[in-house]
Amino acid sequence: MNIGAIDIGTNSLRSMIIKIKNYDGFDCKFDVVYRSLKTTRIGKDLRKNGYILDEKIIENIAELKKLDKIFSDYGVEQKIIFATEGVRIARNAGDFLTAAKNEGLDVEIITGEEEAKWTFIGALKAIDKKNLFGGFGVIDIGGGSTELAFGRIQEKKIFYDGGISFPSGCVVLTEEFNTGIFPVPKDNIIALDKKLEKTITALPVKYIGDTLIGVGGTITCLSAIYQKLEKYDSEKVHNSKLHISQILEVYDYLENLEISKREELPGLNDKRGDIIIAGIRILLVVMKHYNFDSIIISDYGIILGILLDRCLKK
Repeated sequence: MNIGAIDIGTNSLRSMIIKIKNYDGFDCKFDVVYRSLKTTRIGKDLRKNGYILDEKIIENIAELKKLDKIFSDYGVEQKIIFATEGVRIARNAGDFLTAAKNEGLDVEIITGEEEAKWTFIGALKAIDKKNLFGGFGVIDIGGGSTELAFGRIQEKKIFYDGGISFPSGCVVLTEEFNTGIFPVPKDNIIALDKKLEKTITALPVKYIGDTLIGVGGTITCLSAIYQKLEKYDSEKVHNSKLHISQILEVYDYLENLEISKREELPGLNDKRGDIIIAGIRILLVVMKHYNFDSIIISDYGIILGILLDRCLKK
């Protein structure tokens, strides 16, 4: 049985179709039948205007229709289309949902807490768990928000203990602190870091584990670039590990690279070169605050999580 989901993120439209081979509640074995990512940036200027731009509604609906046709061609039996922070906070979210409905597309807006939970499930079910002990955290840096989730492994069982979402994402921070230019003024980075530190210090979560797992475009791109991959390779990125010194090495390299040159790198070639600086700053501030010196990368997150939690429970 093929099952699939589409994630309407603030920056990117992601989709995945999978065929489950085996799922025992702890480990999940599956084949990826189809996977896509396109930068549609539904959250462009959202924090400034408070609404989704008309052209972004049109663009995203058009891409959703294409994906819906692909899902049909692959014989997807169960599908979920969901939206996150970019639609969640928009004053005209209803207009977007209505436009989608008129095309036969049912879009669900999920909460930040649901986003954290399903990201946790997806990351943990797919990751190699032989090096995971005790408590651990999962971070997903999105375009409009960042999710932190935490849990533990005990006797071959994964326990989800909780998660939070805070409205600091790579798109909104890029726009707020003008870090999508080259070169980025140092004062802009200092101001961005100060806001992040204040935001994270105010979070109710003071400990998220001894091991950190990361998902999402910022983190997977870091791994691909550090490995000097000529093109993005999920198998090489998934389950890889980066020390904070290696992350800083890649950051320094990207900070001194023109945006057009960044977008020639694996994972950044879909109009993502402008937001990567803010994305890495979020990761670095979170790692410093919670005393992590390294991160394990998962190339699977919320889409896999929602499919396992929703479709396989039916």
